[in-house]
Amino acid sequence: QEISALFRRAHKEGKITAMDASVAVTDSESCKMNLLRQTLQHTDIFIPSYEEASYLAQKEKVEDIIEAFRQFPLKVFGIKLGAEGCVLTDFKETIYRKPYKDKPVVDTTGAGDSFMGALLFQATRKGFSIDQLSVDELKSIAGFANACSAGSTRKYGSMDVMTTMEDARWIMENIPLKQPTYDF
Repeated sequence: QEISALFRRAHKEGKITAMDASVAVTDSESCKMNLLRQTLQHTDIFIPSYEEASYLAQKEKVEDIIEAFRQFPLKVFGIKLGAEGCVLTDFKETIYRKPYKDKPVVDTTGAGDSFMGALLFQATRKGFSIDQLSVDELKSIAGFANACSAGSTRKYGSMDVMTTMEDARWIMENIPLKQPTYDF
């Protein structure tokens, strides 16, 4: 409830709210979507991992998970698919962004946090209107976030692994996109 109140207050102040939830996936029936229902009413951007989104929605197919989150006034909803890339939607258009074939993958700790930080950085740096993101803008933001996430997997741990702008550009220009195994 504290986060919900904070997000409600942020909206009253005209601020954008974003959440990368860390949900403990359990068998408790009392959790699931009800865990975040009030907060999601005041969230603009929500991008959980596939495991978290699947658990909250109680769905397995990406398309069904997206449908389950349509009930909330989210401006951007996404699912981090790990080594399979990501999906972003504004519920009008949905884009799938392939991951980069960045090798070697040493440690994935913090890759999702790198993705989310890069996504928010890119969206605010370029001054995109959160209410009117185009498909090209979503693709651009997702590509940059995927590059930063890939770059963060080159070292052990979650500290001191953030990808620089130069590294992200290099990855985007020089590393081919991986062929996904997920059929989206």
